[in-house]
Amino acid sequence: ANTKGQLGHGDTTRRGEPTIVKAFGLRKALYGESVLDIKAGAEHTVALTDAGDVHVCGSNECGQLGVGEGERASVPIIVLKLHPNYVVQIGSGAHHVLALCHGGGGYAWG
Repeated sequence: ANTKGQLGHGDTTRRGEPTIVKAFGLRKALYGESVLDIKAGAEHTVALTDAGDVHVCGSNECGQLGVGEGERASVPIIVLKLHPNYVVQIGSGAHHVLALCHGGGGYAWG
């Protein structure tokens, strides 16, 4: 689908074939970060970079983007509330996200 921008391309256009998410390529070029893991919820996407950062896009109707409730994001945005923690693993349900930090602390939202 992509009705909420969950594909991260900056729009809500359906894609019938794999299409590179340019925002991740830009982060690689600017900061040297690579995406290690990606998880999907019902209408959102979560990505973990090798810098320990969590990026989200798509629906935010239940607060699943971790930026407070409100507007959706059609390009990946960083979850700043997790800083300065280094996230090592992510998980996602239909309308929530989980993040495990280095040292064992965990966060959940949505």
